[in-house]
Amino acid sequence: MNCRIYALFALIMSIALVTAGCTGTQTQTTAPSATAAPSQPGQVQTPGAAATTAAAGSTFLLPTEVDALGPERLLNVNIEKDYLGRIHATFQGGPGLLNVRKLAVTVNRADGTSATADLGIKVDDTITLDGTKETDRVIVYASLADGKTYKIYDDFAPFRSR
Repeated sequence: MNCRIYALFALIMSIALVTAGCTGTQTQTTAPSATAAPSQPGQVQTPGAAATTAAAGSTFLLPTEVDALGPERLLNVNIEKDYLGRIHATFQGGPGLLNVRKLAVTVNRADGTSATADLGIKVDDTITLDGTKETDRVIVYASLADGKTYKIYDDFAPFRSR
């Protein structure tokens, strides 16, 4: 009898986890990570070329950990995907606003291509990148006053059906 109760509880919890969430993602860079993930074939690590192609079966769409910036340098970027597959990135500032020199958004599309664009460093600056009608990966890099580039956001942007 106890086994059935535990199984039912586990089923209810897994359904609750799957259905929980919101339509957009707003992330602060609080994930602890001392180093960036190693570069893998087909995986974009730094902003650069506007379009690249991923090798089949690569980790092109698998998010990795973000860099820890500390509470005084946190930055907020809102990522949303609309019904047409376009990805909207909005810079929302944060305690590290005065340290930002450049923000770059990279979209690794489900079709294996990638696009990078610069996001403005003023609060409410927005860019739109083309995505697919599938789940894409979005990565945001921030170049700060210390001369280093940090990965502050790396997550999926699922397609929102009507």
